[in-house]
Amino acid sequence: MIPHRAEFTVLLADDCDVARDRVVTELRSIPGVRIVAEAADARSATDAIVDHRPDLVILDLRMPGGGGLKVVESIGEVQPRPVLIVFSNTPNPAHRERYTAHGVRYFLDKAFDLRRLRQLVRHCASGIGGGVPTSSVRADVSIQA
Repeated sequence: MIPHRAEFTVLLADDCDVARDRVVTELRSIPGVRIVAEAADARSATDAIVDHRPDLVILDLRMPGGGGLKVVESIGEVQPRPVLIVFSNTPNPAHRERYTAHGVRYFLDKAFDLRRLRQLVRHCASGIGGGVPTSSVRADVSIQA
């Protein structure tokens, strides 16, 4: 049984300051969501995941030191496993398949999906105290606001 908590924790890893600031601004408006760390490279992201054990991680596909896939591979057996979202400017199907095969639950396009990212985080956060709702959708299914 997962202990009840009053907040849903998020870690954001993106090498672009502007993109991180944009996402942070969006997510701070969601009640019960707290951004526990930000990282600009793969190593910092991996270390922050291990240190903070966030409920959800938002990763850029490409970052210094190996990018999102290196982070996903590096956190391997971290438990509890965070929900993983790739938020990238490179949303091609080959990347999507590769990342989902490694446990990434959602794969979103930075150019078009900021609102959808916010909806996904809000949806996942609605499972506080009981984990992520089992009805969570995959990247290819839309969520209603």
